Amino acid sequence: MPASRRPCRRLRLHQRRRNPVAPSGRIAHRDSGRSGDRRQSSSFCLAGDRVAAKQPDRHLARPAQSVGSPAMNLHPLTPRKPQLPAALASIVTFAVIFLLGIAIHFVVIPPVAWLPAADEARTADPAFLFLMLRTLFDEAVFRSDLYSRIDGVLTLPWTVLDTLRFLDLHVSLAIRTAAIILAAMVAGMTAHRLVLHRTLAQPSVRHIKGPRLLDGRAARSALLAAWHRRYGVAEQGIELAKGIPMPRQLETEHFLIAGGTGAGKTTILQSMMHGVIGRGDRMLALDVKGDVTARLPTRNAALLSLDDARSRRWDLGLDVVSREDAEELAIELIPETSDPSWSAGARRVLACLVGYLQDEYGPSARNWSWAELERLLMSPIEVLYGAVLERDPATAIFLDTSQDETRKQAMSFYLVLIANALPVVSACARMGSSRGPGISFRQWVSAGNAPQVLILRQSQRYPELSATIARLGLKFVADAAADRTAQAAPAPVWLMLDELPQIGKTPAVPRLAAIGRSAGIRLVVTVQSPAQLREIYGAEGCQHLLDNLITKIVGRTSSGKTASEISEHWTGKRTVEYWERGARDGSGAIRSERQTDEVAVVEPAFLSDGLGLGSASDGRPIVRALVLGHGDVCLLEWPVGLWRDRRPSTIARSRQPASTSARG
Repeated sequence: MPASRRPCRRLRLHQRRRNPVAPSGRIAHRDSGRSGDRRQSSSFCLAGDRVAAKQPDRHLARPAQSVGSPAMNLHPLTPRKPQLPAALASIVTFAVIFLLGIAIHFVVIPPVAWLPAADEARTADPAFLFLMLRTLFDEAVFRSDLYSRIDGVLTLPWTVLDTLRFLDLHVSLAIRTAAIILAAMVAGMTAHRLVLHRTLAQPSVRHIKGPRLLDGRAARSALLAAWHRRYGVAEQGIELAKGIPMPRQLETEHFLIAGGTGAGKTTILQSMMHGVIGRGDRMLALDVKGDVTARLPTRNAALLSLDDARSRRWDLGLDVVSREDAEELAIELIPETSDPSWSAGARRVLACLVGYLQDEYGPSARNWSWAELERLLMSPIEVLYGAVLERDPATAIFLDTSQDETRKQAMSFYLVLIANALPVVSACARMGSSRGPGISFRQWVSAGNAPQVLILRQSQRYPELSATIARLGLKFVADAAADRTAQAAPAPVWLMLDELPQIGKTPAVPRLAAIGRSAGIRLVVTVQSPAQLREIYGAEGCQHLLDNLITKIVGRTSSGKTASEISEHWTGKRTVEYWERGARDGSGAIRSERQTDEVAVVEPAFLSDGLGLGSASDGRPIVRALVLGHGDVCLLEWPVGLWRDRRPSTIARSRQPASTSARG
């Protein structure tokens, strides 16, 4: 080494001995009281790098902040998962697997020891191993002098190993013990991960007032306690989730299931359907995706579908029984035009034609259906004029083509009538068979011998037509429900309206939500977001509908406005208290101040990330969703795959003739 570099090396070694490297990478002085060290400002070499001491040493002498220091602690409002449940689960699982492994490897399938003195093999079960260890321990401890005893105890592990080698057990025991420990460690870490994954992250605060976010047994107990306070000892209804039966009175207060695509709304809905079918209640299901038709676990069902061969015939004459019914049917079939006078006149004409069929068939045993209305609408305009003239001469002027001055106007009304009403009427006329039994919504609601389940299948080929049929069906159900309000205890009727916004605006749903309780109607509505209802029913109409759907079940939602709206307006806020670390006082101690604040019960991020499809502790797929409307916000779980496919979701008419029911 050149002589010129030796002083630098000596200085470097001298600085290393006097100024060791601190954990943070800075130079920490051992003796900060020396004035020479405090005034040092020169540059020096450290580990081959030049580090310029640009600031006085009093800054370098501050201890580095460790990970556990107060500066690195989480804020009390920051959610964190408690580690104790996961640690306990890990320890218990490790102990169970370890003991189970010992039982298997040393009791059920014990190793074999070779005894050279006896020239035979012997099973090395726990009794044999215990006897061996006891013998070696006694030989090591019970000796004549103290020095021999100490030497025997210190050399006891090597004595045990030599004995195991002598008995040819060392390899077998090493492999078995390693396998047991490894299996127990893997099981313990897996249990720790699963429990930690399923544990709710909560802020480190003290709850003062307001709803709380609960899960597991706490959520179940909170729901049952809230229902008991409100209803007392009530008759048990269907299960809201597994192991959580609802009071029967709660069923009539209706349900809303909200969540984005893939949030598990159908899984929750099918779980409720399963309880309804098992109890024997009647149920109308709006089937948008076809899964209800394919998986329904009962054959006591009827199907109404535009393009399915199994559909029944709709006996319209049993539902449209009055003049007012005819007028509402005309309003539904003929939408309002840009010039309302044309649609209003066409509606008057259609209502008169329906009244003509009512008079023509009367209370006869064979009632009229969509097919008779289709044949009437396909008649020449002169025939329609004569039919309307018999009932309402004032309305007949809309179809009067006998005079030149009214012919053009009559043809315009006729075109509005045919262009709007005939496509729907013709589509409904093709449903079902004229020879088999038909279905009537009014009779289905009130008759005791009607099919238990009525499925309204939404057609993917004809979405607008099937939406019109669904709106008409719900209108007749609402009419029949109004007739049941005077009954003392009407039989339960469930309306499972999956993806309600798909059928558009219908006054029947708000009406059923308002009067359904006294008529025994149970309404279950699923939507993707509240914005869908506002777009269809308006802000006030949406709010009235939401107010009548008491129990709200919220699944995973998309991040953004929907999650923020649900977090702010549906789950609300709660008041909490916590201690917040402040600045240091004159003595250097950290001061803590008590704070009271209002925080969101459920953060928007949890609605988009913490809900939806997941897995249970045993690996089964589940759906996690929040239940609102009963005090605390409760996180519940529903199993996936409760129903299996039992039949095709759709059978086209060309594949088989029309059938009478949704067969299993």
